[in-house]
Amino acid sequence: MQDSRNSNPTKDTEEPKTGAGFGPIGLIWPIALALVLIVAALDAGSIVGAFDLDPDGVEAAWLTKGLTALFWFAAAFAAQRWLRVLLWTGIVEARSGVPAPGLLIDMSAALIYVAALIIVLSFVFDLPVTGLLTTSSIVIAVIGFALRGMISDLFTGVALGVERPFSIGDWVELNDGTVGKVVMMNWRATRLLTKEETTVIISNSELATGRFKNYSTPDRFFRDEIEILLDYSVTAWRAERLLKSAIWSVQEVVDVPRESEVRIKEFTESGTVWLVRFWIPDYGSLHRLRYEVQRAILRNMHFSGVHVPAQRIEWRSLPREAPQRDIDFLHAIDLIAPLTDEEILVINDQMTQHLFKRGVPVVSQGEAGHSLFVVKEGMLSVFVAGADGRETRVGSLIPGAFFGELSLLTGAPRGATVVPEVDSVGFEITKNTLAPILQRRPELAERLSETLAERQMRTREAFAALDAETGIERRASLSEEFLKGIKKFFGI
Repeated sequence: MQDSRNSNPTKDTEEPKTGAGFGPIGLIWPIALALVLIVAALDAGSIVGAFDLDPDGVEAAWLTKGLTALFWFAAAFAAQRWLRVLLWTGIVEARSGVPAPGLLIDMSAALIYVAALIIVLSFVFDLPVTGLLTTSSIVIAVIGFALRGMISDLFTGVALGVERPFSIGDWVELNDGTVGKVVMMNWRATRLLTKEETTVIISNSELATGRFKNYSTPDRFFRDEIEILLDYSVTAWRAERLLKSAIWSVQEVVDVPRESEVRIKEFTESGTVWLVRFWIPDYGSLHRLRYEVQRAILRNMHFSGVHVPAQRIEWRSLPREAPQRDIDFLHAIDLIAPLTDEEILVINDQMTQHLFKRGVPVVSQGEAGHSLFVVKEGMLSVFVAGADGRETRVGSLIPGAFFGELSLLTGAPRGATVVPEVDSVGFEITKNTLAPILQRRPELAERLSETLAERQMRTREAFAALDAETGIERRASLSEEFLKGIKKFFGI
């Protein structure tokens, strides 16, 4: 049986390519030919003598001129090949990743051959070339003028290919404000695809002569910023809590390995202008993530009772009444929603406001507690310890979220450790505040147990593992279990 590895006898002897379409032999033999021709031209007398002709005669002279002319053309042939290998393939193609334009390769080869022809006519055959040079110059000038745009684009394309200021997939912004993703590049033009799904084609010469921004280098992520005006009644610490926690609530922004920041830009008649600077992983997600940050800021302002000041100075003279300042905030908490307005007002009057310092645990897993905490400003992380004692971050709490409901309603130990990521503000609602309400309305315990069971089912992600019927049964069982615990804890 014939070995399949030897079935193609020419495969192992195939000449390696240089990238210009020919191998090393294709580069060496033109030089060797030129050397042979120049040696022959210098020794033309001996060659003529071998044929019994006069070494100093006209035959020897013409042979010398002919061999010299052939030498120059052979040298030109070798020069254009080496130029193609060293410049067009070795530099341009190697750096740009695409072959150099054929027109430029052909033009450079033509110039070399024309130079060789002029040398042969002028120095070998002693012919006047002034007229030829003049005519050639005029022809070249006419052709160059007619093709000036194309030639400019080609040379600029070569420069862009070597320098590589952008690549396919990069997001760039042109001088006129057009922003698009680079989807195609050639030696004449570059094609961009905008976020509106329209195509913009710009010549390379325009790109080279104008300024443009590349949002994808040196890294694909970059910094964005938005401005927001806050009233002078909002302290710097409070503004930082609101704005930083909004940034940190957008996970894609947090994942970028750069630090976001909040700064004061200026002071105006209406209030303080704040700069919110955050990092975008890729320009393609700019508008979506900017909206996510803006929405998070709006949510934090809503729960904190902070408003953008109006353009009238009268706005500052309309402070909210202290007893009413958090009524709307409490109505948004689903655990408190079953209460009446009067009962919520009682909680509003008796709950305690706390400032949670960054990094200092508010509650620790396993410790005793009889209170519920509601986040008003800032952001907190939730950690749960496993069997090995190692804590794992399982979630985050943003304004409007609450924790400690099991401790408040059943007296159970704290189920997690909660640590502020930034200085935060929250309210504490204790058993002593809720007890009189449940004593007056025992039926409220059933509503609270149902809400508690629903929240626990979501927390444990039980619905992901149970079918609908089993999930309903489990929720009912939890609700009954919590109802017994609430009644026992509050003595109702």
